[in-house]
Amino acid sequence: RFAPPRPPRLCSTLHFKREGEMAEASVSVEIRIARPISEVFAVMSDYGNAVRWQDGVTQSGQISPGEPRQGAQIQYTRKIGGRDFDTKATIARLDTDSAIRIESSGKLYTYSGGYDFAPDGDDATRVTYRGTIKTGRLLGPIGKKLAGGFESQMKGDLARLKVKMESGEL
Repeated sequence: RFAPPRPPRLCSTLHFKREGEMAEASVSVEIRIARPISEVFAVMSDYGNAVRWQDGVTQSGQISPGEPRQGAQIQYTRKIGGRDFDTKATIARLDTDSAIRIESSGKLYTYSGGYDFAPDGDDATRVTYRGTIKTGRLLGPIGKKLAGGFESQMKGDLARLKVKMESGEL
């Protein structure tokens, strides 16, 4: 008898704060991936891989020349509601096999977030994502809905990453 695979275990928290028309959402998501840190870090720090594990990302990659490094620029195109949204971001921190931090800002938001990597048993990695989005006046009134979508997006992306890495697809 065939049993469908169980969804990956995730631990997440969402904090939402609204002041007038301004809103801030902070999300934390943690997952265990049964692959060594060096492999998980290599996949996640190669920004061209985002199309393979992040939902809605149709194009991604580093636009600065050279290897991934602090200060390098990356760009993503994500399809949301049938529309393409381009995001340029800066690698704020890149510590091999330890941490990645990204920052970006646009007319309607600022974002800072990233991933921490830690050993978790034999050849497994604990990946912890922490990110904050601050929205301006236009998005503030719908901020709580956006915050829920932000958390769902990160949980889904990390679950996909886990399945693809553990199956050998990534």
